Amino acid sequence: MRNLRVQFPRGLIKQPYLAITFLSVFLTQPVSPVFPENASKEMSFALHVHSEASGFQTRLSELALRARKKKIDAVILTDYFQQRVEWGWYPFHRWLKVGYEKPGISRFGCKKYFKAIDETNRRYPDVLLIPGAEVTPAYWWSGSLSKKNLTVHGLQKNMLVFGLNAGDLSKIPTVSNGRSKQNAYQGPSEEAYQEVIDYVREKGGWVVWSTPDENPATTFQKGPVHFETSPYTESLILTDSYTGICILPEGFVNTGRAGGIWDQTLKRYSEGKRKQAPWVFSELILHEILPSDIDLRFNVAWVEEKSEAGLLEAVSKGRFYALQRGRSAPLVLKDFYAADETGQKATLGGTLVSGRPAHLHAEIISNSTLNAEISVQLISGGRVIHTAAGKGLVSFNFNLERAGAYSPEKKNYYRLAVSAPEPELGILLSNPIFVSGEPGPGSEFKNPD
Repeated sequence: MRNLRVQFPRGLIKQPYLAITFLSVFLTQPVSPVFPENASKEMSFALHVHSEASGFQTRLSELALRARKKKIDAVILTDYFQQRVEWGWYPFHRWLKVGYEKPGISRFGCKKYFKAIDETNRRYPDVLLIPGAEVTPAYWWSGSLSKKNLTVHGLQKNMLVFGLNAGDLSKIPTVSNGRSKQNAYQGPSEEAYQEVIDYVREKGGWVVWSTPDENPATTFQKGPVHFETSPYTESLILTDSYTGICILPEGFVNTGRAGGIWDQTLKRYSEGKRKQAPWVFSELILHEILPSDIDLRFNVAWVEEKSEAGLLEAVSKGRFYALQRGRSAPLVLKDFYAADETGQKATLGGTLVSGRPAHLHAEIISNSTLNAEISVQLISGGRVIHTAAGKGLVSFNFNLERAGAYSPEKKNYYRLAVSAPEPELGILLSNPIFVSGEPGPGSEFKNPD
């Protein structure tokens, strides 16, 4: 398997009678990039990036050149899968209906899309483009034309999917393509979203919740149709087995805060109540290269080898951290691990199983030219258990027996939240490290490779 916000309207409906839009998806398996032999075993990657397959002006070659210039090793493309909506006069909706469709991978052609990405990877072997898609599993209708309150819901409740081949991507189950067990007249339900998660994981791919914290609700009017998508953070609890959550940019003060939705899911995983720990991602949401840039928000993976397979292996295991670049420079997580007195170690996404005293070690670097002080929080079990601050290099060792921060009979998790205030405004979120005194609850669950 192979291994990107400028906020733009996600659906521009021109149909005067029926306004509609939104779905997305894409994926493929391009060639591996060529990196210098002595390069660091880190790979930076941008997630949630659109191209001309979504109807925008940005070409794949332009993305590769921009990524090269900004030293982004990989770009996970997530063009719209299918921007199609239909409305029918219920209960005759199968026969009396109108629809609207905008550009997306399904119209562009899955095989054609994957081929174009492969060709771009061959032309620019030092940058890796990974095919993926922005998918809208479901939408639903309420109201009526006669009452002038016809509303379509959920068109911006999306997931980012990657790691599928062209054939599997084309068959992903959504309400728009008729492959979902749900339809547009059943009202809100998490079943269609879980259906997509299960399908993608079964096919060996990865699926990430996109912008669950968009707040307030996204609403607008096109002709006689009202569009509405409410924040959907509860869906992160109600669904399971997805790869991760895009917490940056919007979710830092809500889903990503100490005790927020992400911590709630991590606690449930630690208690053996979830099949997978969801990883944190930073998403770019790039439609056009300008005025934004491809390194505004990105992720850094610690890889065993600098290749597509190496990147996807690190993403699968949570061995990466999420960044929002500061005004002068991005923050750097130089090191973060748990270790016991015998020398056993675990780093991002990993688990240290040891009956011996253990400690955490963290090193964060700020290369800010604005003389900004950074603030570091160590979070466990939904609460901040340690803080540190400074300029340049901030490092600390933390004994896990302190302050009730460790229980040997259960699986504990520890993560970092780093921020630089005005004028720098950089953010770093690490994925968690797990520490357990014995196998205990939750440890039987392994994150899929």
